[in-house]
Amino acid sequence: MNKIYEDKGKYNLLYQIPQILYSTLIGRFIDALIKNLALSQESIVEFKKEKENLDTNYLQKLIRTLKIKFIFFFIISFIILLFFWYYIICFCGIYEVILSPV
Repeated sequence: MNKIYEDKGKYNLLYQIPQILYSTLIGRFIDALIKNLALSQESIVEFKKEKENLDTNYLQKLIRTLKIKFIFFFIISFIILLFFWYYIICFCGIYEVILSPV
């Protein structure tokens, strides 16, 4: 915001390129992590295909793995939500004073 103000509203692409790349890489990493933890259809479909060879050991291992994945998913999602909440609170706390009418 400060850089845009200093440039008098002009969009400086060269200044924005590193920020665009960083946000893209971080977003892709978080997306891959959340997808890996949340999506579990492949494991369940594989288990359904091998229904004839019911192995209680395999079933227990699958259930334990899914529980661990879901627990990590909710923990990481909660941490990300807290981070976004903190970021929004800080942003609104700073720009409320500047943008409020005098």
